[in-house]
Amino acid sequence: MDYMSYQSNAAEVPVMRKWLLRMFVISLLLHLALIAFFRTKKLDRFHPLTERLVPRAFSVQRLDVDPKLLESDEAEPPKQLPQKMPDVKPVDLPDEKPSVEKLDDNTRVTPVAPELTKPIAMDKPRVEAANLQALANSQNSAAKEMDNDLKALTKNLIQDKPKASSLLKYNADSTITSGNADAAGMAAASGRLDELLGRGLQKGDAPVSLPGGALFEFGSADLRQEAKIALGKLGQLIKKSPRVIFRIEGYADSFGSTAFNEQLSQQRADAVKRWLVENMEVDPSRIETIGYGSTGFKVAPQQYDPKHQASIDAEIARQQPNRRVEIVFRFPQGG
Repeated sequence: MDYMSYQSNAAEVPVMRKWLLRMFVISLLLHLALIAFFRTKKLDRFHPLTERLVPRAFSVQRLDVDPKLLESDEAEPPKQLPQKMPDVKPVDLPDEKPSVEKLDDNTRVTPVAPELTKPIAMDKPRVEAANLQALANSQNSAAKEMDNDLKALTKNLIQDKPKASSLLKYNADSTITSGNADAAGMAAASGRLDELLGRGLQKGDAPVSLPGGALFEFGSADLRQEAKIALGKLGQLIKKSPRVIFRIEGYADSFGSTAFNEQLSQQRADAVKRWLVENMEVDPSRIETIGYGSTGFKVAPQQYDPKHQASIDAEIARQQPNRRVEIVFRFPQGG
């Protein structure tokens, strides 16, 4: 389809010129009419150009002012009457001047150091008393529950009398001693995690040690319910430190076979990682696990009499620090 544009022809040119001329004449007449109207119209509040729009300035040779107008409106302050001084009786002073050498020891003044005010802001964050009480109660209940479980296990082992077993028999005294130590160790670890959460991780921070007896059942990799309080704080610390890699290391004591302790320590480290990933939604790539078994002793093993249960129990209680899980912090190079 062809598109056609408008093009003027020679016949339309005279018509266009005639209309342009008419419009020009009409515009000229309108302008002349407006000029004549404004020249004949007189506007209010305006005067001819011969008058000044600004009033003339004037000078004054003499000005009389009433002196009362210059006085201040503020009332004068009342005059204070002179107070009569009370009569002072003269006091007879001894003529002899006191000397420092003649003062007794009882009359000597001892300088006292000014009492230092306590700072308003605390250097380190503190846990509220209610949280500490709840934590202590949970630790005590965990210790009691662990004692009951170990007593039941000991009773079963004595009744069964296996011919060969790598498990050890604990009596009541060693169970109570280990349980109390585990509860104290877990309370210390929880306080350390609170400190790290308050100030943040720094290079050179020592690992956090969690007692194995407070985390797991005896000879098992199943986490206790009470241990999840400290693990929740560990999960918060991992989320708060996105550039740090956390390594979970499992350790055992010198009792039992080497293969059994290595396997158990690795399973316990994996159990801690699995709980953090599933419950705290932590990135698993930021957590490493390794089981060292019967190595890295905090307390060196000593000789004991395998024929006497009291000697075994004493050594088991003494090696309580060796049964643990440690959280090591690995910072990026150059970070």
